[in-house]
Amino acid sequence: MNDCDKRLNARGWVSLGFALLFSGVSLVLHASSAPPQVLQELIASSCLDCHDENTETRLDFNLTEFQLEDTEYFRLWERVYDQVASGAMPPKKKYQPDSAVKKRALESLESALKAQSRMHQARFGRAGLRRLSNLEFENAIHDLFSITTPVQDFLPKGNQAGLTGEGGGQQISPAHIRGYLAAAERAISSALDLERDGLPRKVTVDYVHSPYMKIWYDRGYADGGDNTKPLEDAVVAFKRTDFIWRTDRNGFKAGLPGRYRVIAEIQAYQARSTVSFLLYKAHGGDQSRPTFLQAFDLEPNQVRTIELTVELDRDEYLLPSFANLLPQADGRSLFQTGAREYSGEGIAVKTLLVEGPFRDGKPRLITDLAHENFDAGMRKAPDILRVLKPFMAEALRRPLKPSDLNPMRQMLEEQLKRGKSATEVTLNAMRHVLASPQFLYFDSATGPLNNYALADRLSFFLWKRPPDATLIGAAKAGKLREAGGLSKQTDRLIDSPQFRAFIRDFTAQWLRLEDMDATTPDDVLFPEYNDMLRRAMLDETVYYLEHLFRENLDATYLIESDFTFLNRELASHYDLTGVKGQQMRHHLLPDMTPRGGLLAHAAIHKVTANGSTTSPVRRGNFVLSQLLGMPSPPPPPEAGTLEPDIRGATTVRERLEAHRKQQSCNRCHQFIDPPGFALESFDPIGRFRVNYRQLSTKGKRNRLISGLAVDSSGVTSSGIRFNGFSEFKAVLLHEEKETGRLLRNLTEQLVVYATGTEIQFADRDRISGIVKTMRSESGGLRTLLHLIIQSKLFTHR
Repeated sequence: MNDCDKRLNARGWVSLGFALLFSGVSLVLHASSAPPQVLQELIASSCLDCHDENTETRLDFNLTEFQLEDTEYFRLWERVYDQVASGAMPPKKKYQPDSAVKKRALESLESALKAQSRMHQARFGRAGLRRLSNLEFENAIHDLFSITTPVQDFLPKGNQAGLTGEGGGQQISPAHIRGYLAAAERAISSALDLERDGLPRKVTVDYVHSPYMKIWYDRGYADGGDNTKPLEDAVVAFKRTDFIWRTDRNGFKAGLPGRYRVIAEIQAYQARSTVSFLLYKAHGGDQSRPTFLQAFDLEPNQVRTIELTVELDRDEYLLPSFANLLPQADGRSLFQTGAREYSGEGIAVKTLLVEGPFRDGKPRLITDLAHENFDAGMRKAPDILRVLKPFMAEALRRPLKPSDLNPMRQMLEEQLKRGKSATEVTLNAMRHVLASPQFLYFDSATGPLNNYALADRLSFFLWKRPPDATLIGAAKAGKLREAGGLSKQTDRLIDSPQFRAFIRDFTAQWLRLEDMDATTPDDVLFPEYNDMLRRAMLDETVYYLEHLFRENLDATYLIESDFTFLNRELASHYDLTGVKGQQMRHHLLPDMTPRGGLLAHAAIHKVTANGSTTSPVRRGNFVLSQLLGMPSPPPPPEAGTLEPDIRGATTVRERLEAHRKQQSCNRCHQFIDPPGFALESFDPIGRFRVNYRQLSTKGKRNRLISGLAVDSSGVTSSGIRFNGFSEFKAVLLHEEKETGRLLRNLTEQLVVYATGTEIQFADRDRISGIVKTMRSESGGLRTLLHLIIQSKLFTHR
């Protein structure tokens, strides 16, 4: 008998068993806390040397009960199963268990975990309660009232669908109720205002004759003037951003929230290269943080009429801006010459026409409420309920039930008795519906989803908004349960322009693109970063993934491809030629470029770096957790932190080598560091680099110089060497073809996102079945969506 056996017999479950022998009634109660005998054998032979009362880890098996009905213990034993099954435990340098013992122990543990998980699902359903995310709530409100008024700011932060909103935290607090009621009030008021006074109007922003613009022509540069040049039919801008172009000072700001059409005639002035016209929107005095709308390129001497549709809130205005303007040839600045004599590049704005607000439709109930005789025709509760019913059915996204109508009828009668007008009573009823659980929550009945609940889940999954009339009609007719019916609707939703909303929201969470603005790149180290580049970075990943799903390309394209999506701004950033204009387009990549696949996207590099430096640890963790579904555990307490060397005297690799000499650190860093080292090929804004960029400590102030060389080579945890990012991608691609690990993780991420519930142990077989089908049939990502949507993971709660 080895030391582990002795220790286990001395205390733990064996000694507990002897104690129970004499405890009478308590025997049955506590016996279940001991693992099955075959699992005890594995733990005794291979685990207790490290995981006893002297452990430096978080796991002491002597204190770990086998109570799987307890959520905390269930998760612990689930992690034990995963660690042993994957081969991560016991560590390779430790004593390895007999293969037969290990196999029997894993089968026993798997069976127990699966039985407990299935029992829980049979009792409570697979998915818990899920509330509309803030985005989904806003989209539902917009569809109900045919408005674009932003209402998310009224809602408590942090309520997202899927990956960051699954599990708990779906209850409604008083803060939520206040937020929903305020959002409903804002939406209803906006809809009524548009109905009463919402005829589209045309406003011409006449910069040429604007009294406000003329104020600045003769003022000195230091006083904010002398940076524009008046022409007979236009005004020329030579400066990137200036408050004098605000449309609210020159004739336009939005009177009502809605969609507005903007048409502008612009011309490149004295341009020797491509120049760019940008349009922002802002509110009140907050011009320091405007929202970027769109950019347009102009070639030398080009006159261009641009048109775009924008969503403006009440009192928002437009703010033109100008970019990529080269100074005059002799290097003298606008300040030195004055606008009239300046020969540098500029953009002439001839006209700017704004028309709106426009609406896609007019809700019948809003039209009725806006009518001045509404109160006269609605004296009794049944009359009001009659006009409320269509609104309620559309809001609840299903046929109404007596349990919906009876409380509403009672509420209407009580308020009328208190002398409230029909208008006030109806508005209160609408607010009540929009803050009700029936509107805010998805169907919670255990078992197969009914037709309407299935349509609801499908639409909010792939469109992020309520089902349209076609999908509701299919649900009403029972076609979603017919052969091919659900598949037909799935394809229709994927092929719709609204599918991009799913891609944007899913990538924001899965790939953490929601953290794009968590840090701001140092404007001295990285002067190239701007709003146009930021938008192009995000769009590249969104357009690319949208293409993979729509064209049914397989998961290996997430690692490597011969194309991406670019515009001129991003192509220039990537040192690629032949791309003109700000419109994103499919672009074939030349040979020998590192840019194929998600890990080559600048957006990924941006969200995995801070504003000035990169970290192989952070980027390696991103690859493991987000792409491969292998998140590393928290570092041990003694690990410390890895401080950046702001002097540039040592590389991060050198500091990590010292860090990895600690055995407790190397246990995880052997997996984390290799992908992190490979991604060192890219700086914090996604530029490919062979040297680190740093500021010179000598000579001219803020001069950028090349620092130490980048070493992006490494050795994977399986012992495969790679020399640089491209070779690492080849290794990753080979491993994916062998294991399908990335495909499985993507499948799990999509299921969690679609249902708002984490993957449970009982779900694993279905996930494995989907992955097996995908790999055996060489399925693409559109096929993956179909397989998920057709599975019980999606069609049942």
